[in-house]
Amino acid sequence: MAGPFPQSDFQVEMGTDDISYTTYDAQAVSVTPGGGERARGEAYVAGRDVPFVTQGKRSPMEYTVRVLYTTAGADFYVDARARYLGKTVTYLRYSPEGGASGQKRMTIGPGFIASCPPPVGDAGAGDPMALEFVLVGEDEADDLVP
Repeated sequence: MAGPFPQSDFQVEMGTDDISYTTYDAQAVSVTPGGGERARGEAYVAGRDVPFVTQGKRSPMEYTVRVLYTTAGADFYVDARARYLGKTVTYLRYSPEGGASGQKRMTIGPGFIASCPPPVGDAGAGDPMALEFVLVGEDEADDLVP
């Protein structure tokens, strides 16, 4: 079993067809997974102290991606904003260990970018300008980097 690995070495990629991806490691700050909760139901009856519990469908996955705003050639924000405005089908791949062969990665999609506000700054802050966008996907699949 491999030991722990630093959070700072992850890889993030975005694509349209789950075949061709663009890597945005130089601009990605964080990736926060969410969503995927399974619906549940419950019903109480007079003769029991606890409910009958059932399960239903899962909600979509929601990944919040925080990126630096840059003017680089392959700019994460510019590409995400174009996909958002164009309602483009989008896949997101995330490799927590860095994306080398044999390492685990998650693929989210097909989905779409649900929010992608423009970057804003704070004149009094010394931090680099950053922003977040949210990708909502049908499902998440785990595999190993070939």
